[in-house]
Amino acid sequence: MPGLRVQLGIAHLELACAEFAESVEGGANPRTGALAIELLARTLPLRGRDDDAGRVWTYGLEHEDETLAAEVRLRYQRDA
Repeated sequence: MPGLRVQLGIAHLELACAEFAESVEGGANPRTGALAIELLARTLPLRGRDDDAGRVWTYGLEHEDETLAAEVRLRYQRDA
């Protein structure tokens, strides 16, 4: 049973990553988009995808919507 729970958790992480990405691609408002970017960037390393996480942060930090980029900067700098 514990192994199945771990597998279910992994499936949930994968689904969460897909949902976060879809939220950003779907044109979420800047605050929601920034949250989705942060959650995606912080979840990807749990799946061994550090490089992808870096690309997500860069996407958000350099986004053409300055409001979104500013929201992402605030979230990114919490770790600094």
